[in-house]
Amino acid sequence: MSEKEKEKKGNHMSTPEEATVEEEKELQAGEGEEASPPENDSPAGEESPREETLEEKLERLERENEELRNRILYLHAEMDNFRKRTAKEKEQLITYGNENLLRELLPVLDHLELAISHGEGDEKVRQFLSGVEMTYNEFLNVLKKFGVEQIDPGEGPFDPNLHEAVSSVEVEGREPGTIFQVVRKGYTLNGRLIRPVQVVVVKESEKGDGEEKEEEKAH
Repeated sequence: MSEKEKEKKGNHMSTPEEATVEEEKELQAGEGEEASPPENDSPAGEESPREETLEEKLERLERENEELRNRILYLHAEMDNFRKRTAKEKEQLITYGNENLLRELLPVLDHLELAISHGEGDEKVRQFLSGVEMTYNEFLNVLKKFGVEQIDPGEGPFDPNLHEAVSSVEVEGREPGTIFQVVRKGYTLNGRLIRPVQVVVVKESEKGDGEEKEEEKAH
């Protein structure tokens, strides 16, 4: 084939009919190919998460609401207990806040009582003793204004909650376990013991115990 024929053939343009035939061939070739299956993103053997139903969502919200309500009630009770505890501590602070100071003042009363007891019956110090008694009574009245009360055990039974036994003696005609003598007075602050009464307690007679044992042997 000559160069002119090749050039003529290369410059040849396809007609519309020829283009239509070629498109139909390409379309038929594409229909013959099998479509590839769609890709599955989920791993094999696993199901996609199920959406929560309206009923399940309502139940979950009710549970959360109940838990929140119980939490609020618990916090409310804790706050109420805290307020009560704080109020009680404040009340005790007001009632017993001066306890240490008042306890330190009690020895002053002891010294005044000692001076009065030593001066009784001595006419030379009668005038001086009168002033000491006035000071003692005034001091005692001031302490009473702050809730301090003197404990008067008398000759009643020994009470370990109020009394402190410093010794014991045999006393004929006195019931054992009773108070024979007050060595140092005791005091309370608004009903709370701040110093016990020091006392001498009557004890059982050893002689009487021996006689009872001898009588038991005789029988």
